[in-house]
Amino acid sequence: MVDPERRRINMFCDYEAQWPLWDGGMLTPSSLGLSPGLTTKLRTWTDYYLDHARMNQPWLVSKEREAEWYAEGQRLSEHVTRELGGKVEIHYTGT
Repeated sequence: MVDPERRRINMFCDYEAQWPLWDGGMLTPSSLGLSPGLTTKLRTWTDYYLDHARMNQPWLVSKEREAEWYAEGQRLSEHVTRELGGKVEIHYTGT
């Protein structure tokens, strides 16, 4: 059950979207007050997606590397939650 006191933010990459954080629209790390280190990691993770994923086609990498990307996204979603002090619920889907 979702805690009504917590803000829900979705985390997923979308084609041509520069950031993976969404709440009715794309959010930026600066609008959430995320640290520069986490912002850089989110940018790197998103850029990898933009460079290797293709709409309605297989990724341009191995299945193993794709799985590593999804796992890194899970770790990043947990990092976002920690930085925001538990005031948000991150719903991570990757894509």
